[in-house]
Amino acid sequence: IVKVLTEGAPELKAALNQQYATFADLLLPALKPEEFADLYAQAMTYGLFAAKLSAPKDAVFTFEDAYKYLRANPFMQRLFQDVDRNIEGIAIIQPYLQDIVSLLNRSERENVFDGFGRRTRTEDAVVHFYETFLAAYDPKLRESRGVYYTPEPVVQFIVRSVDELLKTRFDKPWGLADGSVKVLDPACGTGTFLYFVIQQIHDEIVNQRKQAGQWPQKSKEMLKRLFGFELLLPPYVVSHLKLDRQMDALGAPIESGERLHVYLTNSLEEGVERAEHLAGLGLNIAQESSEAAKVKRDDDIMVVIGNPPYSGH
Repeated sequence: IVKVLTEGAPELKAALNQQYATFADLLLPALKPEEFADLYAQAMTYGLFAAKLSAPKDAVFTFEDAYKYLRANPFMQRLFQDVDRNIEGIAIIQPYLQDIVSLLNRSERENVFDGFGRRTRTEDAVVHFYETFLAAYDPKLRESRGVYYTPEPVVQFIVRSVDELLKTRFDKPWGLADGSVKVLDPACGTGTFLYFVIQQIHDEIVNQRKQAGQWPQKSKEMLKRLFGFELLLPPYVVSHLKLDRQMDALGAPIESGERLHVYLTNSLEEGVERAEHLAGLGLNIAQESSEAAKVKRDDDIMVVIGNPPYSGH
């Protein structure tokens, strides 16, 4: 990717540099070309991983079809379609993409997930494909970005406490399952807090209220009022993978035309006018930031939950 940024064909070089400049403008002002290239490469790798896990078991999985299986993440769908259209122009990375596809096609994904929880004593397998990897791959980046996994018992305690407070102090007898309660995790990382918010809502409807038949319909309404903001591209991709798999497991899969309202954006930057202007240029990241800006501006968020990055700040 660094070579494409500096030595690529003029049109492709200009397009990728525009993406790089927009990333720096809207997300990470001090972003260097090699750091952008690293984020981009990680996003492509995790995107392929997410697509493979979401693809039907009997599907012939190819890079050209990967975007079809990223249904909950329009940003990544557009990114993969852009790369597919320019695959000949970025021949330098094509062998690596095909190697990843080949590796994924040879892996026994169900065996990996079946045994994972027993080895790590945690329910969440997906998160370790990013955070455990980053601890070995680039511990300094992990430290500077505050990428630390909040233990699941802590997350569950916080989510249950918020649910209880909504019921006892805010006149919301359904707690987080109340249709008027909008929830935001402003630094959602790989989506652990939103995962357990969804679990809590599912438990309230299905087990506490004994309305399992209402769950599919209520789940559609639920997704419209759960929001997440994330600054870094790889955990953003992983959060979509995790929540998409969760909705499948809960019997309410995300369908074509729907999306998870988890956005790639800087939570501390309002950026409404700039993001909306850049979105008019057709840049993926600008469109994503523009949608996030509308949430910041228009939605009456009642619950802010999560564990924001603190390292170095």
